[in-house]
Amino acid sequence: MASQSVRSFLNKSLTASETSAPQSMAPNDSAFIGLLVGTNVDAGTTVDVIIEHSPDRTNWFTLATFSQLNGVDGSEAIQITDSVFVNTRADVTLGGTAIADVKCQLWYDPGKNR
Repeated sequence: MASQSVRSFLNKSLTASETSAPQSMAPNDSAFIGLLVGTNVDAGTTVDVIIEHSPDRTNWFTLATFSQLNGVDGSEAIQITDSVFVNTRADVTLGGTAIADVKCQLWYDPGKNR
């Protein structure tokens, strides 16, 4: 990626499942990489994270699915090669004892055509 920008969906301690607020992107942003970092994941906690996108903020579609964190800290980066609608958000589902610090971001090149 030449000139990088980031959308940060979540970067906080969670004790319950949460969907981030939607964020708008330009229609010609490209070269997307989704990033998940989970820390302080309680031994009895599962963390499932997806990044969703939408053309209208009503109908949401899965863009990236991260590997589940199951009682351990972890991180993952996913390269996204599909076209991306202009609205994006993260959806985090916590299971079990539900204690974890979660950071989810979408990195991209602003204003470039594919």
